[in-house]
Amino acid sequence: MNTPVQSPEVKTNNITLSSVFAWLFGIIFIILGLTNIGKWPVSGILFFIVAALCLPPVTKLLKERANLTFSKGVKILVVLIVMVIGFSLVGSKAAKQVETKAVVEAVAPVPEPVPTIKVTADQLMNEYNANEISAEAKYKGKVIQVSGTVESIGKDIVGSAYIALRTGGEYSISSVQCMFPKSAESALAQVSKEERIVLEGQVSGKLGNVIVRSCKII
Repeated sequence: MNTPVQSPEVKTNNITLSSVFAWLFGIIFIILGLTNIGKWPVSGILFFIVAALCLPPVTKLLKERANLTFSKGVKILVVLIVMVIGFSLVGSKAAKQVETKAVVEAVAPVPEPVPTIKVTADQLMNEYNANEISAEAKYKGKVIQVSGTVESIGKDIVGSAYIALRTGGEYSISSVQCMFPKSAESALAQVSKEERIVLEGQVSGKLGNVIVRSCKII
């Protein structure tokens, strides 16, 4: 009489809602641990501990190797405590960094505004004629307010509007040539020759005339 062969018992793992949530929270706290371990090491370690308490393989290993089990209530309590401590540390350190930054910005010296150089057209030209290197060091790239008598109003060969201020007397061949942007051209229609005027702009250098760019009428 043949004895029936019994098939080996197949183990099945039941997926429950609690195990799904355990994996989900475990992965979330691993990510939190990784993102915080660099800036806030203590908080990062605490998040890793929470992840370990959530993940089913870790709890299974503790049960098998250390005969250590946690009830759901104990797990929830420990997880909540560690979460509160971890997030509190992150929040307090972040607030401290913001406060430190605010204090540093508050005590940082505020640079004093550079005063605009005021000069007459004659004085500017005389300084360039006397020592161009010295004049370049003093004026080039700096914003000046230059006053003088309007010698001419017009446009150069590329169509840029300018006002030339007379220097060195009525028959001088050089002048302080103040160049205006397109947006300021309409203001030049109100200016007349021989008028006394004050212009503000940035000194570009000397090319026969002393050139002042990005000018406006003061």
